Amino acid sequence: MCFNCRDIYESLYSQDAWRAELCHDLTEILETKSCYQLQGSAYNNYSIFCSQNWKNSNNVYCDLCVGGGDCFGCVGLINYKYCILNKQYDKEEYERVVVKIIRHMQQTGEWGEFFPSILTPFAYNESVAYEYFPLTKEAVLAKGWRWRDEERKNYQPQIYVVPDKIGEVKDDILNSVLACIHCGKNYKIIPQELEYYRQYDICIPQQCPDCRHLSRMALRNPRKLFERQCDQCGRDLKTTYAPDRPETVYCEECYQKEIY
Repeated sequence: MCFNCRDIYESLYSQDAWRAELCHDLTEILETKSCYQLQGSAYNNYSIFCSQNWKNSNNVYCDLCVGGGDCFGCVGLINYKYCILNKQYDKEEYERVVVKIIRHMQQTGEWGEFFPSILTPFAYNESVAYEYFPLTKEAVLAKGWRWRDEERKNYQPQIYVVPDKIGEVKDDILNSVLACIHCGKNYKIIPQELEYYRQYDICIPQQCPDCRHLSRMALRNPRKLFERQCDQCGRDLKTTYAPDRPETVYCEECYQKEIY
């Protein structure tokens, strides 16, 4: 159950991980070993339940910490060791207090779980989770998560007529307000963007950035594995291509024979 990962070894339930070894539950990770439930972190060892940690070892429930290690429940520390809730301890006292905290968290049911959703500054439908696992507003609220309703705005109609060919587009488009053909949102073209389109002979987009992003996401397979049979030998396999998809899917052995 790993997706969009590269050079990972003996790791489970991970996404966007690169060079991870002996890990479990990773997302957006680089160069990590023997870690559990890490997000947005790199160069970590033997750490659990951490977010946005760099170059740490033996951290637990830490966020935005860089360097050092052996910290518990700390935020924003650089090159610190043996800290609890950002308070410095000596090694012996640190180990004694950490055991006491873990026992208390086990009794309350908090231990072993990542940071609760109540701490996130984003609503569910503002997160990447919503893109891969869309839920209705009612389903999100029923789980106790936040939902953000889109602000209603009176968008301006598009007056500027965009030429079909990029070579015919003048610089005056930079001062014009465009409207998305799908949702009606207004957007503008910036100078660097126009230069890029001209360089690569790309037409001016008719969708707003949000709709363009959703269109790209729709081209990706879901982060879900389906039971299916190899179209060559009939062997059972798991694939991100659903059984009703038209693509031909081979097991690894048949695929290797086909291309080599």
